[in-house]
Amino acid sequence: MTSDDDRVRLALSEQRAGDCVLDGAWWPRTRHPLIELPLLMAELVAVIGEVERVSLGGAGWFTTPRAVPFDRNRVDICWFNPHDPHEVEIVAKNDFVLDLLLIPPAVAPIAARAAMAAASRGTSAARGSEVLARHGVIPGGPG
Repeated sequence: MTSDDDRVRLALSEQRAGDCVLDGAWWPRTRHPLIELPLLMAELVAVIGEVERVSLGGAGWFTTPRAVPFDRNRVDICWFNPHDPHEVEIVAKNDFVLDLLLIPPAVAPIAARAAMAAASRGTSAARGSEVLARHGVIPGGPG
């Protein structure tokens, strides 16, 4: 039996709509990429296929490995984020790209769930930092 504490906290949009920036949200439980990324990739394989690369910002993570072992392979990790420090980009071997809001692990559950819902609606042109600010997760929201 799997409890809610064991599941990957992931919300994906059913489809990309118009100028949508985010395809969903991921809320890791820790700041350990070698623990969290394989769990995320295991959830995403059924959705996007085999993962080739993960790009994310290095701020906030305890380590910055260049690759992570996954399913008898190594998946490259790029420690920069071309769009927003609060996003993670997953690139599949079939060239499918998934852009997710990255919610910091210690965020209060109510704010995190609201931000996850907003990012997975498939209707927002907001970047990750904007979504987090609107939900009070980081400074800069409506005042």
